Amino acid sequence: MNIKRNSLLLLFAILVLACSQDRYKQGRVIYENFCANCHMEAGQGLKGLYPPLANADFPIDHYTEIPCYIKNGMNYPIVVNGKTYENEMQPIKELGPVEIANVMNFMNFTWEMKQEYISPDQVKTALLKCK
Repeated sequence: MNIKRNSLLLLFAILVLACSQDRYKQGRVIYENFCANCHMEAGQGLKGLYPPLANADFPIDHYTEIPCYIKNGMNYPIVVNGKTYENEMQPIKELGPVEIANVMNFMNFTWEMKQEYISPDQVKTALLKCK
């Protein structure tokens, strides 16, 4: 009886750990494939060319606008942590609300932006408000 119970407890523990190991895996994969080329793997940006996302004021101050920037790009100067960046951000049209929410939640969790979880429905609503 103890062996069966212990086996069940072990299986349960493995499942819990497996599920919680990387809660933002999908967002991480999207970030690595679409964003890291410019913003770099750890979100530190590329000196003078592309702004940082980690430890940066702009993504925090403009969090509700990020879905628009991801989907539609950006072609005007921005100031991040007191430094002006003028390179154009290319749009990523192929990402939908689920993928955008996943990458935003990955960034928020990874770089402790202290923003609330954003759902695909919230992203969809934000995308309707893009200028």
